[in-house]
Amino acid sequence: MIMERRLDQDIPDEALMLQYAGGDLAAFEELLERHRNPLFAYLCRMLGNRESAEDVFQEVFLRIVCSRRRYRERAKFSTWLYKIAHNSCIDMFRREKYRRAESLHEPIQGKDGEQMMPQDFLASGNPGPDELLQRRQISEALKNSIDRLAPEQREVFVLRQYQDLSFREIAKIVQTSESTVKSRMRYALKNLRDMLVEQRVIEEVTS
Repeated sequence: MIMERRLDQDIPDEALMLQYAGGDLAAFEELLERHRNPLFAYLCRMLGNRESAEDVFQEVFLRIVCSRRRYRERAKFSTWLYKIAHNSCIDMFRREKYRRAESLHEPIQGKDGEQMMPQDFLASGNPGPDELLQRRQISEALKNSIDRLAPEQREVFVLRQYQDLSFREIAKIVQTSESTVKSRMRYALKNLRDMLVEQRVIEEVTS
């Protein structure tokens, strides 16, 4: 009976990648297991549908396989991984000119002044027909608003809000300065709020 080899969960990603570069397939399987879900979620939000995300997901890990011997432990593995994913998304955009994102997790102010998350509007339960219609309208407004963001603003927003990356890490991924990344994030939040106000999803906040 062949026993499956188990790796120490405390081994850093960077060490696993170096092990894989040296021919350790179990190290690659561990990396795949660790990053499969967050990477796929990022791709879904950037590309807008599971089919495209699945295609790019396979492409990202194929690129890792092909470039494994050139890997150097100069930055966090996750930064290197999302830089590859970023470039793969750009390739997809160029091929299909397809841009989409799914949701917004930034707190917004509802009509009663309460700070709410967008998913609060779409909470589960037993809504009536009117509430179901309202939820669909709000969901569509959020999707449309994110879709209208400039691509560079949307990507910074997704990497920051969903992947919980630092501005420094995002700057390395998108290959620009940290100050530029912060500026894109500010504009993304402002533009999203303006568009949601325009669509009467939230009320305009006046000082």
